[in-house]
Amino acid sequence: MQQFSLSALIFLLFSISAYAQPCVLGNVSSNGIFYPCDEFDLQSHLDLNDLRATGDGNDIWGWTDPMTGDEYALMGLNNGTAFVDISDPQNPVLLGNLGTHSGNSQWRDIKVVSNYAYIVSEAFDHGMQVFDLTRLRNVSNPPQDFTEDGHIDFGNSRTAHNIVANPETNFVYLVGTNNYSSGGITAVDVSNPTSPQIVANYGDDGYTHDAQCVTYRGPDTEYIGQEICIGLNENEVVVIDYTDKDDPTQISAESYPTRRYVHQGWLTDDHRYLLVNDESDESFINNTRTYIFDLIDLDNPVYLGVHTHTTRAIDHNLYVKGNYVYLANYRAGLRAMKLDDIANSNLNEVAFFDLYPSSDAGSFNGAWSSYPYFKSGNIIVSAIEDGLFVVKPTFPHFVLSNDGASVINLSPGQSRQVSIGYNEYGGFNENVSLSIESVPSDLQITLSTSSISADGTINIQVAANASAATAKYHIVLKGESTSGVEVERLAFGVIVGGSQPACPGDLTVANDPISIPNGTYQASTTLSSAGNIQNGSAVTFKAGQSITLLAGFVAQAGSVFSAVIEDCSTNITNPPTIKDRIDHLTSDVVASPETLTTWLTPNPARDRSMLSVQVEIDLELSIDIFDLSGRKIKVVRSNQRIAIGTHVFELPIGDLKAGVYLVDMRLDDQRWSEKLVVLGEQ
Repeated sequence: MQQFSLSALIFLLFSISAYAQPCVLGNVSSNGIFYPCDEFDLQSHLDLNDLRATGDGNDIWGWTDPMTGDEYALMGLNNGTAFVDISDPQNPVLLGNLGTHSGNSQWRDIKVVSNYAYIVSEAFDHGMQVFDLTRLRNVSNPPQDFTEDGHIDFGNSRTAHNIVANPETNFVYLVGTNNYSSGGITAVDVSNPTSPQIVANYGDDGYTHDAQCVTYRGPDTEYIGQEICIGLNENEVVVIDYTDKDDPTQISAESYPTRRYVHQGWLTDDHRYLLVNDESDESFINNTRTYIFDLIDLDNPVYLGVHTHTTRAIDHNLYVKGNYVYLANYRAGLRAMKLDDIANSNLNEVAFFDLYPSSDAGSFNGAWSSYPYFKSGNIIVSAIEDGLFVVKPTFPHFVLSNDGASVINLSPGQSRQVSIGYNEYGGFNENVSLSIESVPSDLQITLSTSSISADGTINIQVAANASAATAKYHIVLKGESTSGVEVERLAFGVIVGGSQPACPGDLTVANDPISIPNGTYQASTTLSSAGNIQNGSAVTFKAGQSITLLAGFVAQAGSVFSAVIEDCSTNITNPPTIKDRIDHLTSDVVASPETLTTWLTPNPARDRSMLSVQVEIDLELSIDIFDLSGRKIKVVRSNQRIAIGTHVFELPIGDLKAGVYLVDMRLDDQRWSEKLVVLGEQ
């Protein structure tokens, strides 16, 4: 190996390009500043001037385009939000800025559901902004000045400190508002992204500074499948069941001895442990501290203890990815800690990148937050004074990630498939053995492979025995490296029976005689409709097997209609226009086969939409677009052979009139369709 003297290495730090800087001798140089580092390389750096800020930076989040796989940083600024293309992480491009809805503010927070960003601020009269992220695909002459795609007021002075998202339920949650629920947790339905609706408020536990809301899949089987919110409420941690938006209820509340300001926290990937940071305890304790709870019983959280870090910095935001937690600790920067001894309240620091080199003191400077969830392994970090940093870990590790719904519903004798992503980082090169821990006797679980050695997808087939009893299960997938040094556990939930009987096997939604009311109509097997959805209505059809639009079905321009093939749920609206059963269907359109997963996005769409198709076997594929009279108006693909994997097809809808269309797909001898709402010109 080539040897370098100390002077040569220092010269190297200054002489190589401004970006793609390796961590050498514990430092990285950018714009003439040395940033202390360990096991993080600097990919790129955009300062606040590059981002067109007029003051400080604040929060950050990320978005991955499901069509292209391109990655984007969404960074909050005092004067709005910056959108940066980091698909080439060494050459980031500021695509444009969305200006603040009202005045400037030091506080701005961003979260993403599907392909939309939702942005709140403490700026007076700001409310919540909505931005369609698919607009970032084709930006000419960047940077641009973007406009909102939607907005919602909060009443009175219209501010929120923070925003939380649960993409699985199409809900975002406002926290720290100045006029809802004592600043508690306010649920906003974003199933119609550009017209969000506030549907519920929960303020029984006072002000919520931050929260995490999830579809629960953890070890407390009583709550599997419920929507659980963890509120970080200044003086305590609160666990809330928010499944019933009309009646959110507290499950439990707990705190810790040295609390000063319970600020933010995150669950481990198996929903077993909660890590919490306190933004004020450094005022009387010398070093940064992370507090750890065991949530094996949501009704009785157990405070396990505290991990004390080596710096004196204030901790601000932390996020868990796999077996690691990534902490933005203000003046101490980004710290990566391993979680393999979390049960004993021990965290093991494996990497850091210090964004405030001059000091690690307990002051409010440096790193605000990070986003570690890109498949590429790149991590984006926001610095209050220094802008956007893109870094990449160099410590060897792997990550298992749930690529679909975290909870699946089964009837006895039924089976479903779960797709789990596998990615390697930092030169990890060991084989990983896979196993399911403690398979329940009423379930049969089959892995598509028991050993993996390269990035890809693992499929898990879960089947309920014909005699299976109604029950809920916490299923844990374990991955262990050959050396045993890297171990990962990822959980998903299984519900057998339970919610299934609430949804009828077959369902007819008819115009009898009035138009279909707003709501969600669900069936465990088939659903058909000849109804009329009026302008301004929002109606969703969900069925376990097939959805058929019968003669006479109309979705008028200005309505929002969606059709989804998915498991039956107890969250069902039963308007008087529902008929109980039908004997047969009048169409040969059938369910999406179990070897197929599809995504149609965006939907509704204005001038372009993309169909992503993931198949598990080689198939012959045809895709056509029909109008509701049954007339074929577009041929997208005809008898094309596709191989195992994911394929993306652009749908040519730019010249279509506003209305509802059928995207029809035939795979060998099977057929599937989905509604596409075309919005037409603005």
